[in-house]
Amino acid sequence: MSDRRESEDVVDAASFVVGLLAGGAVMLAAGGSLADAAFAPAQEFSYWRYAIGGICTGLGVALGNGCTSGHGLCGLSRYSIRSLVATCTFMGMCVVTTLSFAKGLPREIVVFVFSPPEDVGLFIAIGVSALVLIGVIVLVIRYGMVSEIVAGGLCHGSTGLLFAIGLGIGSMTKQAIVMEAFGADGVWNPQLFILFGTALATTFLFYRVGDRIEASHHCPLAVTPGKTHNFSGNNKGPDRRLVTGAALFGVGWGMCGLCPGPFIVDLVTLSLRYCVFGLCMLVAMRVEGQFLQAVPADSYNDISDNLVSHDGGGADSSSTKD
Repeated sequence: MSDRRESEDVVDAASFVVGLLAGGAVMLAAGGSLADAAFAPAQEFSYWRYAIGGICTGLGVALGNGCTSGHGLCGLSRYSIRSLVATCTFMGMCVVTTLSFAKGLPREIVVFVFSPPEDVGLFIAIGVSALVLIGVIVLVIRYGMVSEIVAGGLCHGSTGLLFAIGLGIGSMTKQAIVMEAFGADGVWNPQLFILFGTALATTFLFYRVGDRIEASHHCPLAVTPGKTHNFSGNNKGPDRRLVTGAALFGVGWGMCGLCPGPFIVDLVTLSLRYCVFGLCMLVAMRVEGQFLQAVPADSYNDISDNLVSHDGGGADSSSTKD
């Protein structure tokens, strides 16, 4: 990978994180039902539980090259067998882990009824603004009005903002809502699965639209006319590294109810427990990444008895991580 491509990737990733934080800050500052829908005090688990959960999540995301968004949404939308295996693995491990900390099997089912918040107009205004901004940036890229690295950063930042607001509206930034989907505290709440299904359908639709746009020689939105970005993914089979990473992520998710994306949004609440989780997650990701860089692929495969396929990943090596 060229230095320019690496620089663009760093800018894109940093911009997306800034967008997530900005979205969280906007919802928190707005207050009212917007903040109530998005935020709740951190669950009063022990700091050790947050630390171990962060380590498992970090290692899992790094080894498996993705989590709920990278595999569950993007990967499945690209017909990736690897992502199907990863999603089933981390969902299953999350159920087992959550129930191991629960007070027994679920005895109560929460009836999910969507009731729009009082200030739904603010939700819509923010979402529409972010979508319009993304559209403008795509056009700017297409006609070369600014450098690609700047336009890419703006686009990823806007996407992060929109993603954060969507997570907040759906209360996916609340640990209890996530953990109740897997039977925490004797309750089963299907809200996570309803939102996941809706998000998957939306992602699938837009991947098909994106495939057509990128393949078009005439569409004004095509960033590189005639060039496709492999929205259909690849069908390379799963390996042990993928399954191990997905399993570790499932354990971390089940312990704390936090995914990387929602966790970043939650950081704006400045909870010490979230900070402990995040620090341990980042250290785990860094350690795993340094190990991969330091050990040649052949040696790594020998050490782990083919546990790792060095070119493995999510839907493919460029899949987005959550």
